[in-house]
Amino acid sequence: YAPQGEMGLWSSCPHVKFIDQDSKGAYWIGTYNGGINHYDPVSNTLSHYYHEPENSGSLKSDQVYTFLEDHQGRIWIGNLPGGLHKLDPSLHKFKIYTSDANTGESLSNNNIMGIYEAPTQPGIIWLGTRGGGLNRLDKKTGKFQYYRHQSQEKHSISSDIVWTTYEDREGIFYVGTEAGLDTLNQETGQFAPYKIIENNQHSSISFPVIRIHQDRQGWLWLGTWSGGMIRLSKDKKTVKRYQFSTANPQTFYNSVIEIFEDTRGKIWVGIFQNGLFEY
Repeated sequence: YAPQGEMGLWSSCPHVKFIDQDSKGAYWIGTYNGGINHYDPVSNTLSHYYHEPENSGSLKSDQVYTFLEDHQGRIWIGNLPGGLHKLDPSLHKFKIYTSDANTGESLSNNNIMGIYEAPTQPGIIWLGTRGGGLNRLDKKTGKFQYYRHQSQEKHSISSDIVWTTYEDREGIFYVGTEAGLDTLNQETGQFAPYKIIENNQHSSISFPVIRIHQDRQGWLWLGTWSGGMIRLSKDKKTVKRYQFSTANPQTFYNSVIEIFEDTRGKIWVGIFQNGLFEY
Protein backbone atom coordinates (compact mmCIF):
# COMPACT_ATOMS: atom_id res chain seq x y z
CA TYR A 1 0.00 0.00 0.00
CA ALA A 2 1.03 3.60 -0.59
CA PRO A 3 -1.99 5.31 1.00
CA GLN A 4 -2.69 9.01 0.79
CA GLY A 5 -4.85 9.40 3.87
CA GLU A 6 -7.94 7.33 3.17
CA MET A 7 -6.77 4.30 5.18
CA GLY A 8 -6.40 5.73 8.67
CA LEU A 9 -3.30 4.54 10.51
CA TRP A 10 -1.90 2.85 7.41
CA SER A 11 -1.30 6.32 5.99
CA SER A 12 1.52 7.07 8.44
CA CYS A 13 4.17 7.05 5.71
CA PRO A 14 4.55 5.35 2.33
CA HIS A 15 8.35 4.97 2.69
CA VAL A 16 8.63 1.47 4.18
CA LYS A 17 12.05 0.44 5.56
CA PHE A 18 11.18 -3.09 6.73
CA ILE A 19 8.34 -5.61 7.03
CA ASP A 20 8.91 -8.36 9.60
CA GLN A 21 6.68 -11.04 11.06
CA ASP A 22 7.27 -11.93 14.70
CA SER A 23 6.95 -15.32 16.40
CA LYS A 24 3.29 -14.62 17.27
CA GLY A 25 2.38 -13.99 13.64
CA ALA A 26 2.05 -10.22 13.88
CA TYR A 27 3.59 -7.87 11.33
CA TRP A 28 5.86 -4.92 12.05
CA ILE A 29 6.08 -2.31 9.31
CA GLY A 30 8.82 0.23 9.92
CA THR A 31 8.69 3.50 8.02
CA TYR A 32 11.08 6.36 7.50
CA ASN A 33 9.58 9.45 9.16
CA GLY A 34 6.28 7.68 9.95
CA GLY A 35 7.08 5.46 12.94
CA ILE A 36 5.96 1.82 13.11
CA ASN A 37 2.71 0.11 12.14
CA HIS A 38 1.91 -3.13 14.02
CA TYR A 39 -0.71 -5.40 12.50
CA ASP A 40 -2.16 -8.47 14.25
CA PRO A 41 -3.92 -10.63 11.64
CA VAL A 42 -5.57 -12.82 14.30
CA SER A 43 -7.49 -9.96 15.91
CA ASN A 44 -7.38 -7.83 12.75
CA THR A 45 -6.12 -4.87 14.78
CA LEU A 46 -3.66 -2.19 13.79
CA SER A 47 -1.64 -0.02 16.15
CA HIS A 48 0.85 2.71 15.52
CA TYR A 49 4.03 3.64 17.42
CA TYR A 50 5.39 7.12 16.82
CA HIS A 51 7.30 9.93 18.49
CA GLU A 52 5.34 11.87 21.10
CA PRO A 53 7.33 14.81 22.50
CA GLU A 54 5.70 14.60 25.95
CA ASN A 55 5.92 10.80 26.24
CA SER A 56 9.37 9.55 27.26
CA GLY A 57 8.33 5.97 26.46
CA SER A 58 7.50 6.71 22.83
CA LEU A 59 9.84 6.43 19.87
CA LYS A 60 12.70 8.89 20.12
CA SER A 61 12.44 9.48 16.39
CA ASP A 62 9.96 8.47 13.66
CA GLN A 63 12.89 7.62 11.37
CA VAL A 64 12.77 3.87 11.98
CA TYR A 65 15.52 1.92 10.27
CA THR A 66 15.91 -1.64 11.52
CA PHE A 67 14.13 -4.39 13.51
CA LEU A 68 14.98 -7.48 15.55
CA GLU A 69 12.98 -10.03 17.51
CA ASP A 70 15.51 -11.72 19.79
CA HIS A 71 15.56 -15.32 21.02
CA GLN A 72 13.36 -14.37 24.00
CA GLY A 73 10.72 -12.76 21.80
CA ARG A 74 11.70 -9.21 22.72
CA ILE A 75 11.32 -6.52 20.07
CA TRP A 76 14.24 -4.18 19.34
CA ILE A 77 14.05 -1.14 17.04
CA GLY A 78 16.90 0.91 15.63
CA ASN A 79 16.38 4.59 14.87
CA LEU A 80 18.15 7.29 12.91
CA PRO A 81 19.00 9.29 15.00
CA GLY A 82 17.01 8.09 18.02
CA GLY A 83 19.20 5.28 19.37
CA LEU A 84 18.14 1.76 20.33
CA HIS A 85 14.60 0.92 21.55
CA LYS A 86 13.39 -2.17 23.43
CA LEU A 87 9.62 -2.59 23.54
CA ASP A 88 7.69 -3.37 26.69
CA PRO A 89 4.63 -5.03 25.07
CA SER A 90 2.46 -4.88 28.18
CA LEU A 91 2.82 -1.10 28.51
CA HIS A 92 3.30 -0.35 24.80
CA LYS A 93 6.32 1.71 25.78
CA PHE A 94 10.00 1.61 24.87
CA LYS A 95 13.12 1.48 26.97
CA ILE A 96 15.51 3.71 25.06
CA TYR A 97 19.29 3.40 24.93
CA THR A 98 21.17 6.48 23.72
CA SER A 99 24.73 7.75 23.65
CA ASP A 100 26.05 9.36 26.82
CA ALA A 101 29.40 11.15 26.62
CA ASN A 102 29.84 10.85 30.40
CA THR A 103 30.13 7.05 30.40
CA GLY A 104 32.09 4.56 28.37
CA GLU A 105 29.37 1.91 28.73
CA SER A 106 26.61 3.53 26.66
CA LEU A 107 25.92 3.52 22.92
CA SER A 108 28.72 5.14 20.95
CA ASN A 109 26.32 6.70 18.44
CA ASN A 110 22.54 7.17 18.15
CA ASN A 111 22.28 6.33 14.44
CA ILE A 112 21.45 2.59 14.40
CA MET A 113 21.73 0.92 11.00
CA GLY A 114 21.78 -2.76 11.94
CA ILE A 115 20.65 -4.98 14.87
CA TYR A 116 21.75 -8.60 15.11
CA GLU A 117 21.73 -11.47 17.60
CA ALA A 118 24.07 -14.34 16.70
CA PRO A 119 22.65 -17.88 17.03
CA THR A 120 25.47 -18.90 19.39
CA GLN A 121 25.17 -15.77 21.59
CA PRO A 122 21.53 -15.23 22.61
CA GLY A 123 22.55 -12.79 25.34
CA ILE A 124 24.36 -10.35 23.07
CA ILE A 125 22.95 -7.73 20.70
CA TRP A 126 25.25 -6.37 17.98
CA LEU A 127 24.58 -2.87 16.65
CA GLY A 128 25.95 -1.26 13.54
CA THR A 129 26.02 2.52 13.71
CA ARG A 130 26.55 5.36 11.28
CA GLY A 131 29.68 6.99 12.64
CA GLY A 132 30.09 5.15 15.94
CA GLY A 133 31.53 1.83 14.81
CA LEU A 134 30.27 -1.53 16.06
CA ASN A 135 28.50 -1.78 19.44
CA ARG A 136 28.06 -4.91 21.57
CA LEU A 137 25.23 -4.89 24.14
CA ASP A 138 25.18 -7.41 26.97
CA LYS A 139 21.45 -7.78 27.62
CA LYS A 140 22.02 -9.06 31.15
CA THR A 141 24.09 -6.09 32.36
CA GLY A 142 22.72 -3.47 29.96
CA LYS A 143 26.27 -2.32 29.26
CA PHE A 144 27.77 -1.54 25.86
CA GLN A 145 31.20 -2.21 24.46
CA TYR A 146 32.16 -0.61 21.19
CA TYR A 147 34.77 -0.98 18.49
CA ARG A 148 35.96 2.10 16.59
CA HIS A 149 38.21 2.60 13.60
CA GLN A 150 41.73 3.67 14.54
CA SER A 151 43.91 4.60 11.61
CA GLN A 152 47.13 3.67 13.44
CA GLU A 153 45.84 0.27 14.58
CA LYS A 154 45.87 -2.39 11.86
CA HIS A 155 43.54 -4.70 13.79
CA SER A 156 40.79 -2.13 14.31
CA ILE A 157 37.51 -2.16 12.42
CA SER A 158 37.84 -0.80 8.86
CA SER A 159 35.20 1.93 9.20
CA ASP A 160 33.02 3.59 11.83
CA ILE A 161 30.06 3.21 9.45
CA VAL A 162 28.78 -0.32 10.09
CA TRP A 163 25.84 -1.63 8.05
CA THR A 164 25.42 -5.22 9.17
CA THR A 165 26.82 -8.17 11.13
CA TYR A 166 26.45 -11.91 10.58
CA GLU A 167 27.71 -15.19 12.05
CA ASP A 168 27.86 -18.09 9.60
CA ARG A 169 27.39 -21.78 10.44
CA GLU A 170 31.15 -22.22 10.77
CA GLY A 171 31.25 -19.62 13.52
CA ILE A 172 32.94 -16.87 11.47
CA PHE A 173 31.68 -13.44 12.52
CA TYR A 174 31.40 -10.97 9.63
CA VAL A 175 31.05 -7.20 9.83
CA GLY A 176 29.82 -5.27 6.80
CA THR A 177 31.23 -1.74 6.82
CA GLU A 178 31.42 1.25 4.52
CA ALA A 179 34.98 0.18 3.69
CA GLY A 180 34.14 -3.44 2.85
CA LEU A 181 33.94 -6.74 4.73
CA ASP A 182 35.74 -7.48 8.00
CA THR A 183 35.87 -10.52 10.24
CA LEU A 184 35.98 -10.19 14.03
CA ASN A 185 37.84 -12.50 16.38
CA GLN A 186 35.63 -12.13 19.43
CA GLU A 187 38.23 -13.60 21.80
CA THR A 188 40.90 -11.04 20.92
CA GLY A 189 38.67 -8.18 19.71
CA GLN A 190 40.74 -7.94 16.55
CA PHE A 191 39.35 -7.23 13.08
CA ALA A 192 40.77 -8.21 9.71
CA PRO A 193 39.71 -7.23 6.18
CA TYR A 194 38.28 -10.34 4.52
CA LYS A 195 40.56 -11.64 1.77
CA ILE A 196 39.28 -13.27 -1.42
CA ILE A 197 40.87 -14.73 -4.54
CA GLU A 198 39.81 -13.06 -7.79
CA ASN A 199 41.63 -13.32 -11.14
CA ASN A 200 44.28 -15.40 -9.35
CA GLN A 201 45.08 -12.51 -7.03
CA HIS A 202 44.39 -11.93 -3.35
CA SER A 203 42.28 -8.87 -2.67
CA SER A 204 39.73 -7.35 -0.29
CA ILE A 205 36.10 -6.42 -0.96
CA SER A 206 36.21 -2.66 -1.39
CA PHE A 207 32.51 -1.82 -1.79
CA PRO A 208 30.33 -1.08 1.25
CA VAL A 209 28.77 -4.36 2.42
CA ILE A 210 25.22 -3.76 3.63
CA ARG A 211 23.62 -7.25 3.58
CA ILE A 212 24.97 -10.75 4.37
CA HIS A 213 23.17 -14.09 4.07
CA GLN A 214 24.33 -17.72 4.13
CA ASP A 215 21.95 -19.95 2.20
CA ARG A 216 21.00 -23.54 2.99
CA GLN A 217 23.72 -24.86 0.67
CA GLY A 218 26.44 -22.92 2.46
CA TRP A 219 27.03 -20.15 -0.09
CA LEU A 220 27.61 -16.74 1.48
CA TRP A 221 25.88 -13.86 -0.33
CA LEU A 222 27.05 -10.27 0.13
CA GLY A 223 24.93 -7.30 -0.88
CA THR A 224 26.97 -4.18 -1.61
CA TRP A 225 26.23 -0.55 -2.25
CA SER A 226 26.91 0.20 -5.94
CA GLY A 227 28.95 -3.00 -6.39
CA GLY A 228 26.17 -5.52 -7.03
CA MET A 229 25.98 -8.86 -5.24
CA ILE A 230 28.91 -11.13 -4.43
CA ARG A 231 28.68 -14.86 -3.77
CA LEU A 232 31.53 -16.43 -1.83
CA SER A 233 32.35 -20.06 -2.60
CA LYS A 234 31.74 -22.67 0.07
CA ASP A 235 35.42 -22.53 1.07
CA LYS A 236 34.92 -18.71 1.36
CA LYS A 237 37.87 -17.93 -0.91
CA THR A 238 36.69 -17.35 -4.49
CA VAL A 239 33.84 -15.11 -5.63
CA LYS A 240 31.20 -14.73 -8.28
CA ARG A 241 29.81 -11.28 -8.96
CA TYR A 242 26.29 -10.36 -10.05
CA GLN A 243 25.53 -7.01 -11.67
CA PHE A 244 22.00 -5.64 -12.02
CA SER A 245 22.76 -2.62 -14.18
CA THR A 246 25.21 -3.24 -17.01
CA ALA A 247 24.95 0.25 -18.49
CA ASN A 248 26.71 1.85 -15.53
CA PRO A 249 27.84 -0.85 -13.10
CA GLN A 250 29.10 1.29 -10.21
CA THR A 251 25.90 3.18 -9.44
CA PHE A 252 23.11 2.82 -6.90
CA TYR A 253 21.23 0.77 -9.52
CA ASN A 254 23.64 -1.98 -8.45
CA SER A 255 23.01 -1.44 -4.75
CA VAL A 256 21.58 -4.48 -2.94
CA ILE A 257 19.30 -3.42 -0.09
CA GLU A 258 17.81 -6.85 0.74
CA ILE A 259 18.64 -10.56 0.36
CA PHE A 260 15.96 -13.13 1.23
CA GLU A 261 15.85 -16.92 0.85
CA ASP A 262 12.39 -18.45 0.54
CA THR A 263 11.18 -21.92 1.60
CA ARG A 264 12.14 -23.34 -1.81
CA GLY A 265 15.71 -22.13 -1.50
CA LYS A 266 15.23 -19.32 -4.03
CA ILE A 267 17.25 -16.16 -3.41
CA TRP A 268 15.37 -12.88 -3.80
CA VAL A 269 17.36 -9.68 -4.17
CA GLY A 270 16.00 -6.17 -3.74
CA ILE A 271 17.89 -3.48 -5.65
CA PHE A 272 17.71 0.21 -4.80
CA GLN A 273 15.43 1.87 -7.39
CA ASN A 274 15.94 -1.08 -9.74
CA GLY A 275 13.38 -3.71 -8.77
CA LEU A 276 13.33 -7.28 -7.45
CA PHE A 277 15.46 -10.13 -8.81
CA GLU A 278 15.21 -13.90 -8.31
CA TYR A 279 18.12 -16.29 -8.40
